[in-house]
Amino acid sequence: MSDSERGNGLPNLTKIINYRPILFVAVSFAVGVFFFGKFCLNGYTATLAAAAIVIGVSLLFLPFSLGTSIMKYTVTTLLCVLFCLFGYLYSSFRLGSFDKGKVKTGDYIVKGTVSTVSTYNGVKYALLTDCVYDGRKGGNLYVIGYGENLSKFDEVKGKFAVEPAYSLSESGVSRSVIYDRANKTAKIYSLNVTGSEKSLPSSFAKSTDEILSEGLSGDSFGIAVGLLRGDTSYMNGEIDGYRLSGIAHVFAVSGMHVGLVFAAASFVIGLFKVKRNVRPFIIAPLLFLYAYLCGNSPSAIRAAVMCSVAAAVRGFGEKSDRINGISVALFIVLVINPFDLFTAGLVLSFSVSFAIIILAPPLKRLFERFMPDKFSDSFAVIIAAETVAMPLSVGFFGSFPLVAIITNLMLLPFISVAFFSLWSAVLLCLIFPFNRLIALYIPNFIIKATSVSCEILAGFPLSLAKFGLIFGVVYYFALFISSDMVNARPIFKKISALIAAISALLAAFVPV
Repeated sequence: MSDSERGNGLPNLTKIINYRPILFVAVSFAVGVFFFGKFCLNGYTATLAAAAIVIGVSLLFLPFSLGTSIMKYTVTTLLCVLFCLFGYLYSSFRLGSFDKGKVKTGDYIVKGTVSTVSTYNGVKYALLTDCVYDGRKGGNLYVIGYGENLSKFDEVKGKFAVEPAYSLSESGVSRSVIYDRANKTAKIYSLNVTGSEKSLPSSFAKSTDEILSEGLSGDSFGIAVGLLRGDTSYMNGEIDGYRLSGIAHVFAVSGMHVGLVFAAASFVIGLFKVKRNVRPFIIAPLLFLYAYLCGNSPSAIRAAVMCSVAAAVRGFGEKSDRINGISVALFIVLVINPFDLFTAGLVLSFSVSFAIIILAPPLKRLFERFMPDKFSDSFAVIIAAETVAMPLSVGFFGSFPLVAIITNLMLLPFISVAFFSLWSAVLLCLIFPFNRLIALYIPNFIIKATSVSCEILAGFPLSLAKFGLIFGVVYYFALFISSDMVNARPIFKKISALIAAISALLAAFVPV
């Protein structure tokens, strides 16, 4: 089934707006989380404001939801309000749990496991989890400016001057809360690696690192690890070419990766003629296992939930509804960590996925008039994704490279082949004593060609560096009217699409 297929969850109803109770409930939960994260300093006034907005939006939808039973509409509205309040209270509870992980300012002997490592402006950063401070458990420790070489899954012990992180700021919850850094180092006295974490993700990382390092060299190794597991710690300057050309998202385990695993698992299971109603119970654990091995990022969980819901629905003979799938995924991801809502990764991940669901079908119907079906489908998906990602990328990162549309169209198919061939090579080398250079020849060639292409495309000079709030509101509203979420006459949809295009142009050239 193609990404932009219309028949999977967007029925042609007589109502102006396709009514989605599960979507509205999940978004209401997110609204509660948002209001706590941004306005918790205002106390329960923020709770009432969040509930009032949910009720107000529900009332605005009422005239456009004719044909929906009053009982269904009323129950949905009540659920939305309840889930909004639940989102607010649940976020408060999670902030309390974060505060319990803080320790008093002082010197401590700390043991912990390296969760992430990064370098910015020459300064090394590492996040230690499962921390023990002088023999007592505490929250995560953010280690700043260490000199040693640390890797993910290293077990370390050191003496640090530790201070608790701030939980709140003038703009709401702090970045320390968002990224779960309860404590941070003020000074490092000593730091030593004492061993390596013994876990399934650690074993998976070591095995794949060993195979890839023997078959790949230089930059190709780091890129392969990033593509396979979403771990960019081995990548240095080479990631800049991918970022500047607008395709660095391939290093975040998300819909593309999980979707490819889903497709491969479905194909293999189909060869054994497994019953349709049994397939979901095989596929879903595989998807969540892959997400677990790659660190359970929000994008990976979101994709695993969506694919699992689709597999379950199809397995029992129903048409899959991807809007309900992404709604359930949003709720689950925010229950795992509500403050992920304030990260660029989650916002872009869900926004782009939702755009593909509601915008790609009308774009495909437009493109298939003058291009083959496969090309129209891929083109529609990429245009839908980049269209919605553009203002968000400007807001989060300060710019959006316009060459990203060309880069994704040209290179994503080859990156998909590289992903499949990497997995095939790793599995082959795990099962048989196969020569790594031969097994990894094809992915190595694709990775090198892709890197060279990204370096060339990264030199494209045009990028969008601003997108005013007013233009953004008009832009997204016009895109929504143009989508399959709204049942309107074609002329109105065309006018809305034109308004969206004009808004983007004004946002790029008119000072705000």
